[in-house]
Amino acid sequence: MNREECRQLVDAYVEWLRRGISAESVGEACELTTPFLDRHNDHIQIYAIRRNGKIVLSDDGYILSHYGRADWN
Repeated sequence: MNREECRQLVDAYVEWLRRGISAESVGEACELTTPFLDRHNDHIQIYAIRRNGKIVLSDDGYILSHYGRADWN
């Protein structure tokens, strides 16, 4: 692939992501529902919270509480 083809690939990916992501206000956070799926075919959700002038991203403990370390092997 040449540089222009790579750029087009990135542009197409970003457009797909824009179409597939949604944002809802949940308390003090934004709940971002992504087009990415977990192993149960559920959309992965990320929470964005503003703390001390920065934005913190969290999955609210989903990965560790749902899958646990035993499933990582």
